[in-house]
Amino acid sequence: IIRSLVFADQSDPKTTNREDEFIFGSALLVSPVLRAGQKSKQVYLPQGKWQDFWTGKVYEGGQSVRTRVSNYRIPIFVKAGSIIPMHPVRQHTSEPEPEILKLKIYLAGEAASHFYWDQGEGYDYLDKGYRLCTWHTSQKKKSYRIEQKIKGKFKSACKQYKLELLGMEEE
Repeated sequence: IIRSLVFADQSDPKTTNREDEFIFGSALLVSPVLRAGQKSKQVYLPQGKWQDFWTGKVYEGGQSVRTRVSNYRIPIFVKAGSIIPMHPVRQHTSEPEPEILKLKIYLAGEAASHFYWDQGEGYDYLDKGYRLCTWHTSQKKKSYRIEQKIKGKFKSACKQYKLELLGMEEE
């Protein structure tokens, strides 16, 4: 689901009338590059903590930040605490699924993230032939917790997760 930035924080007047940024799903803020040759871009981050998708750097929301851009790297920010599954490119649903799913975990906050899987064709999903993974994250001073809940009966080829932790604070 793609939503206007105002839906991230309707009480913040700076989120209205922003036509070159949007929320993708529940966790990603995307700001496409609209001018050829552009080297940097000003992006407004709504309230809360946000992390640069590319670097993991943590930003406090409610402010604009300048970020580097290129033809291959547009500004993407992740709501802190979110988990983003990184699935390899598949051209069609009959290609084999990966056995290992990479999870990019953006520390520094609490969030719920969801990942839906099914066969990709047919109607099995109507009879719980799907797999919905829900991850809840929470952080205390020196610890981080991830809880997973699974619904559905779909058996995925994925048997392992590879975790990439981003935004860990250094002491």
